[in-house]
Amino acid sequence: IGALAIGGAVVYNSNLFTVTNVTVTGVEHLTATEMTELASVPAGTTLLRVDAGGIKERLLADAWVLDASVNRIFPDTLELAITERTIAAVVSVPIDSAQTTEDWAIASDGTWLMAIPSKGSEASKTISQKVYEDAESVLAITEVPYGTSPEVGAYCSDASVNNALAIV
Repeated sequence: IGALAIGGAVVYNSNLFTVTNVTVTGVEHLTATEMTELASVPAGTTLLRVDAGGIKERLLADAWVLDASVNRIFPDTLELAITERTIAAVVSVPIDSAQTTEDWAIASDGTWLMAIPSKGSEASKTISQKVYEDAESVLAITEVPYGTSPEVGAYCSDASVNNALAIV
């Protein structure tokens, strides 16, 4: 038993199962690169010593991530299995003293996902085209009162928007 304990301690503290691959599954609106960067797996970490809880916590900080699991695949792969939120509606939020509107994607649970940049803009080149595909096929919520202030990752506090989401 002592030899097994010593052997286990040696393996645990060695670089035997160093993470050399990080794979990402389940993303459509996010990219594997974004998730890998968000996970921030320290260089030289091993599958035995990886802080899976910390990685999951960092992944869940992204508004698009509904759930995540961190799986060890021996001998050298860490898999990030992501469950994304989906766009339930696009909300036209009044800005500039209600002179113009800005489209925001919102999930069915009321989480503000992102401001949707205009197609063809510089900002649109950095996001998944799946966002635009989904935005075209969901409910459009308009006539939202001025003063609604969406914030990425926050829950919507506007009663009319939440009512429309409940109906959807």
